[in-house]
Amino acid sequence: MSWRILLDDLHAGFRQAATGAPVRLAPATTPISAWSRALGELAHSPETEADLDFWLSQTSVDPAGPEPDLPHPPEHAREADTEQTTVGLDAEDTRLLLREVPRAYRTHIDDVLLTALTMALTRSTLSDHASLWLEGHGREQHLVDGADLSRTLGWFTSIAPVRLTLPPGDDPEAALKAVKEQLRAVPHHGLSYGLLRYLHAVHASTLAARPRPASASTTWGSSTPPSPARTRNRAAMTDRRCGCGGHRNRCRPPSTRRTRARTCSTSTRSPSTGIWTSPSPTARRITAPGRSSGSPRRPSRASAD
Repeated sequence: MSWRILLDDLHAGFRQAATGAPVRLAPATTPISAWSRALGELAHSPETEADLDFWLSQTSVDPAGPEPDLPHPPEHAREADTEQTTVGLDAEDTRLLLREVPRAYRTHIDDVLLTALTMALTRSTLSDHASLWLEGHGREQHLVDGADLSRTLGWFTSIAPVRLTLPPGDDPEAALKAVKEQLRAVPHHGLSYGLLRYLHAVHASTLAARPRPASASTTWGSSTPPSPARTRNRAAMTDRRCGCGGHRNRCRPPSTRRTRARTCSTSTRSPSTGIWTSPSPTARRITAPGRSSGSPRRPSRASAD
């Protein structure tokens, strides 16, 4: 979000300057300093404190358990210790996944993707539930009167633990309905967990002592190809994949296991892509038997539903 705001302003400013016109950008919105102060107050509000019992119920022991055969303890895990499994869908399956499935079940694409991930994790752990970190954009401006974050730069990302339980059997439709209802029960889109965990004077230590999920899920959403000028500028500023200059053995992953999903409006073969990153033993364990962890496996339409 911040990159989009910044690059759009740079692009508009360059165009105006190139024509000799004064550079005039859109008005600034709520500064991140004011938003931070508002969050500190919101953390101690009765509405936020009422969510404590919910978050305590979500922070149970992860059924996935500890990682086997890791070269380093989880707290010292490196990106170089991980493997990735990438799965892509063609244009027709992407259309069905993004449009037809949510419409048929009156749900969102995030619910569908999280259902598929939960089913994969429970098959691997032989459990009926999975514990996940869910990431959100965190720009919940409706929680603070008068806040406008539409043009505010900063990292607002919220992250919260959820425990998703599947019904007996292996029916994707029943699983989707169950996950949908559980996600609807998450208060304040997960933002209140971070408020209580990091900003509350009393409850922060309580939540810090609770078990933590080892898996995380992020949906990057849709993107369209930028103009050639924007592509060059973005490539120059985002050439390094991480903050350590691209040295993968120095990087630590934000969670032990992570899945990312995104779609791209291009004519490429795989308009939608899912990427599963985990330590090498888990990557081999969670992929289908008989296939390499690095080989893409096309999900069936039934599993996507």
